[in-house]
Amino acid sequence: MDIDMKTKKTSTLSGHKACITKILFSDDENYIISSSLDNTVCLWNVNTFLHINTYKDVHKKGINDIALFRDNTKFFSAGNDSHVYLWDTLSNKILNRISVNDKVNVAKLHKDEKLLICSKNNSVNIYDFRERDFKKKNTPLQVLNDAKDLISDIFVDDFEIYSCSIDNSLRLYDIRMGKMMSYNMHSSILSMDVTNDRNYVCAYLIDNTIKLVEKNSGIVLGLYKGDTNNNHRRNIKFDTKNKFIFSCSYKDELCIYDIVKSNIINNDTFYEGLKYEEDLDIYKDTYYKLHIGNPTYYLNINKHVLAENTYIDKHKYNSILNKHKYYGKKESKSSLDMEFQNIDNKLVCGDIYGNIHIFKLYYS
Repeated sequence: MDIDMKTKKTSTLSGHKACITKILFSDDENYIISSSLDNTVCLWNVNTFLHINTYKDVHKKGINDIALFRDNTKFFSAGNDSHVYLWDTLSNKILNRISVNDKVNVAKLHKDEKLLICSKNNSVNIYDFRERDFKKKNTPLQVLNDAKDLISDIFVDDFEIYSCSIDNSLRLYDIRMGKMMSYNMHSSILSMDVTNDRNYVCAYLIDNTIKLVEKNSGIVLGLYKGDTNNNHRRNIKFDTKNKFIFSCSYKDELCIYDIVKSNIINNDTFYEGLKYEEDLDIYKDTYYKLHIGNPTYYLNINKHVLAENTYIDKHKYNSILNKHKYYGKKESKSSLDMEFQNIDNKLVCGDIYGNIHIFKLYYS
C-alpha cells in the first residue's frame, strides 16, 4: 500500500542486551531515554547518536517502564521487583523509592509532576511520591480497581486517566467529575494511544485488530487488520498529525496504517471483488510495511513538530518552485523533496534484541 509519507533510516543504537521496553523523548527532543529487560536505562543523544550514560545495578528482574520529568533532571523506573525508583539523571543516584509490593507494568507521571500513576495486576494506583512519611508515601492516595484482569497500558491527561486491560475493557476515568466510562472491545487490549484532541482512542487487540474508538460514545469508527499477533505484546502510536497509526510487529517490520485509507469499515475499494475471508492475507494491501530487520516491541514519535512558517527557507522555496514550473498545458505533479521537509519528524523503535532504530519521517 502506498502512503503519503516517506521514511529514511538514519542510525541504529546498540547499548542494551535484551528487549527494549520503553523509549521516551526529552522535552527538547534532542535526547531519548530507553529501558530494557537487561535491568538498565540508557541515555542517548538522538541527533548525534551518542550513548551518554547508563543507569544500572538497582533493578534485578527487568525494567518494564520509565517516566521522565519535563526538566530531564529526574526519572522513575519500574519493573518486576516490587519497587519504583526515582533517579537523578546527572549523578546516577537514587533519590526516592516507593514500595508497591508487586511488579509494575506501567508507570506514568501526572501532568503537574506531583503524582505517580502506576499499574500492578488489575488496579491503577496513584501515589504522592513527595510525601516524607514512609507509610503515607508507600500507601496509594487512590486505587482504581475496576479491571478484572491485568492492566496492559495507561494514558494520563490533565484530569483524565485512560486504562486498557486484558479483560477486554477500555476505561476512562474523569478525576474531576468522579466518573468512569467503560467500553467493551470484545478482545484483550494490549496497547493504546490517544489523539492530540483527546477525542479518539486507538486500541490494539489480541485478535490482530486495531480499533479506533470515539471517546465519549464508545463507537468504533475504524477497524484495521493485517498483522498477525503470535502472542507478541506490541505498542501502537499515532503520528504527530494523527493521520497514521504505527504498530510494532513480531515480524521484521513496522506496520503503518492510514487512518482513512486502511479503514476496512465501509471501505468499498477493499470489499470490491472480495468473495470470502479466508485468512489475514487479504489485508496485506491495507497497510504499509516498514522494514526493521528484527521483531519490534516499543516505538515512539516526537510530538513537537515545527510549524511550516518556522522552517521554510525562502531561497530553497524558490529553487523548488522553479524545478516544478510548467508552461502550456497544466500538469499535476506531486513534489516530495526531502530537503523541503521538516527533518525534526523522528520515529524511534526498539527491538527484542536491545537495538534502537531511528528514522526520519517525510510527509507529502
